[in-house]
Amino acid sequence: MGILDVQFRGQIGNMRWDLMTGPKFMRALRFVGWSEGSGTHFFRELRKDGPTRGIFTPNDLIRAIRDGFSVPGRDGKTLHWVCQGRAMIVYNAKTKTLITFTQGEFRD
Repeated sequence: MGILDVQFRGQIGNMRWDLMTGPKFMRALRFVGWSEGSGTHFFRELRKDGPTRGIFTPNDLIRAIRDGFSVPGRDGKTLHWVCQGRAMIVYNAKTKTLITFTQGEFRD
């Protein structure tokens, strides 16, 4: 399953970040075969910066991922640009690990 295939099931998909705990999100990620990298703070950064880019829930995140595009990164990482190239998810497809969510601007 690639990052474009991730889909949350049940109520968690529509739960706002401010109402969700980190462990709950991590369990949902594990359920779909992904994880957050050790010490990478994906959820913390997504919870902090996601709403400024229109990502309020896990289902919003999935829509953003599907509407985004990937470019190769370094050391086996992939940069997946979302929100019309105004935010980025860094992940490792081989290990199915989400590393970070950050705001920025895509530049060729």
